[in-house]
Amino acid sequence: MSWRTSRRSLASVLFTDIVGSTVVAADLGDRRWRELLTRHHQICRRELKRFKGREVDTAGDGFFAVFQEPGDAIRCADAMCRAVQDLGIDIRAAVHVGELEPMDGKVGGIAVHTAARILGVAGPAEILVTLTTRELVAGSSIDFADRGTRTLKGIPGRVRLFAVTHVSGQTLRAPLDPAAAAERRARIPSASVLGGRRGIAVLAAAAALMMGAAIAVLVTVGGSEAPTTQADTSGPRANDVLAIDVRTGQRVIQRTLPRGNVRAEEIEVGEGSAWLIRNPVLVKVDPGDGSFTTLGLSNAGVGIAGTSGLAVGFGKVWTFSGDTLFPVDAALFHAPQPIRIPRASGTRAIETGFGSVWLGTDSGDVLRVDPTTYHVSRIAVGEVAAPLAVGSEAVWVLDGFEGELVRVDPRSDSVVARIPFTSALDRIAIGDGVVWVLDTVAGILTGVRERDDTVSPVISLGPDTSDVAVGFGSVWVAQDGSILRIDPITMQVEERMELGDHPITRLAIDTERGRLWLDLAS
Repeated sequence: MSWRTSRRSLASVLFTDIVGSTVVAADLGDRRWRELLTRHHQICRRELKRFKGREVDTAGDGFFAVFQEPGDAIRCADAMCRAVQDLGIDIRAAVHVGELEPMDGKVGGIAVHTAARILGVAGPAEILVTLTTRELVAGSSIDFADRGTRTLKGIPGRVRLFAVTHVSGQTLRAPLDPAAAAERRARIPSASVLGGRRGIAVLAAAAALMMGAAIAVLVTVGGSEAPTTQADTSGPRANDVLAIDVRTGQRVIQRTLPRGNVRAEEIEVGEGSAWLIRNPVLVKVDPGDGSFTTLGLSNAGVGIAGTSGLAVGFGKVWTFSGDTLFPVDAALFHAPQPIRIPRASGTRAIETGFGSVWLGTDSGDVLRVDPTTYHVSRIAVGEVAAPLAVGSEAVWVLDGFEGELVRVDPRSDSVVARIPFTSALDRIAIGDGVVWVLDTVAGILTGVRERDDTVSPVISLGPDTSDVAVGFGSVWVAQDGSILRIDPITMQVEERMELGDHPITRLAIDTERGRLWLDLAS
């Protein structure tokens, strides 16, 4: 079954979201809410893969997925409901079977609208299905309770609904007690990371790199004194973009950009500008005075609800939505002709290098796209193939599901090495022959030498890290509202730059101007 064909197809639709997410987010605050969402997404994607579901879209705190079999969709929803309770939250779910229509690289139709409307009447830890769905899973060890008929907005007639009560003989879990939920959420900042992990014997010595630039004043870090720089007194705000001069530590550009309607945290520097995503627009920032212009992206005249991923190269800025690639001319900055890329649905990362555009997908494939002809070749990597980064000798891919850093040879388009990790694989950056991998939840940074895959001793930075970048002889890590400069030889924090209370989401290096760019997308 494929929902990317040109024909209508029958499928099982699953919608989920977090119950009371607005209240939970307000209670946790931005930083801890982001951590909770990260773990929620890891759990849901793990269960989708286990039950052979395909993620179609993710909007904030909810998932939209399709399955070939309705029983798999229900079992997946049950597994999600159980697992996320460890985070101190409940989700709700809706499953409906119907025909899907291809729409702008995704799917739509009355079946999708029906499932979405049903989700709106589901309660905490509840899975609601339609009569059609219940009849199709008869005899599959799934039991239901009749919830009567409902009128759903925009859906003709009345719809009869059923609540799942048992799956394979197990009773569905009840919603969390409020006190128990709050106690579990309180552990979010220090909770251990999720996902499959394999043990490694950590080897000594990262590659020798150039020493970094200095930034002044003193603050105690990890029991030793490390220089720090205090930024301007007017702290950065949500949705700001900043450029920091790495020689002086001074803020040379600060601009507040439009707020996106779908969360996206991407920033790149190249082709004479800084580039950011504020869905559904691409933002071009002038590195001289910080002025900016925006470009809305569309697919066949239809506005894109959310683009993701950002790369610069070959005179273009590259981003994507669904299975559609948008090559934006960096100089002209006008709406591009969208390019449909086969098998690109679920793309979560994009980079340029070795004469190609590289896409990392959640289906475990890396797609290599010719930037002129758009010819696509496929490289099977593992369970998940994102994020990714292009180094001097290879393309490096994080498979967080298997807990591996994967080395892809661009000459043979084949996997040549798999390096197991015990920490989570969230962010990746490459510079001076070393691949740096950051576990953002636990704050663990690890280096891997490109030449021989030697793994460095890890450095533990603590929670609240969000991104890593390499440049000017240093490794830079965003941690809440601060920037850490790390010596790659000693693996010690050399400076901490305090910028304010608002969390920094992504980093980018501007080697031409000696700047570190920061994105504070909310």
